Amino acid sequence: MSVPLTTLRQLREQFPGSSWALWSEEYPDEGCIEEQPDQLVEFIESNRSQLNPEVVFVSLNPSSDLPTDYANFHSPSWKHYDERIKEFVQENELENLTGGYMTDIVPDVADPNSANVTPDTADIDRFSTQLSILDKSEYHVICFTGKTFEALKSNFGAEVQQHQHNIESFTESLEEKTLHVYRVWFYGLYGVHQQKVGELEKQLKYLNDEVIESAE
Repeated sequence: MSVPLTTLRQLREQFPGSSWALWSEEYPDEGCIEEQPDQLVEFIESNRSQLNPEVVFVSLNPSSDLPTDYANFHSPSWKHYDERIKEFVQENELENLTGGYMTDIVPDVADPNSANVTPDTADIDRFSTQLSILDKSEYHVICFTGKTFEALKSNFGAEVQQHQHNIESFTESLEEKTLHVYRVWFYGLYGVHQQKVGELEKQLKYLNDEVIESAE
């Protein structure tokens, strides 16, 4: 079932940093739809049947100001490493993750240095509001950073489980919604942490094939 246009537009209006795990075939090459703001909005809205609001990707914060709708996680610039998410999810045909909702836990602080960003209670409340708009009873929440995962874990006082490929998880209830929350590695790692990027690909495949598939 397609995500209602009213839902898409409400999220865009209230949370301009929100996006969806869907990219054009040409992305991130020059001239791709993601370079054209109006075309990107049309692309997402016309492919509503491919969106999956029960899967939610959450990062910490935007590294720079987002000038247009759906630009978050869709930058054609190599320095953001957004193309890795497309490769690991869409190009690897992870059907249970493709089209998931995407957001930041601290959407109003644009800073490339994560050490300067700490989620607080207001951020958790704002995240909960987004889930309410998506209007599902159960979510698989995939946290790209430890800070994001720790913020949610602390909010619930949850006990963590360990999985293959260094994945951590917990399950809690939030306003009659069930949240399955997972911590995976950040897709933008480089340098001495580069080896974790390859493991992230395995983490996402494991969640797609072994965890979310089994829950359905």
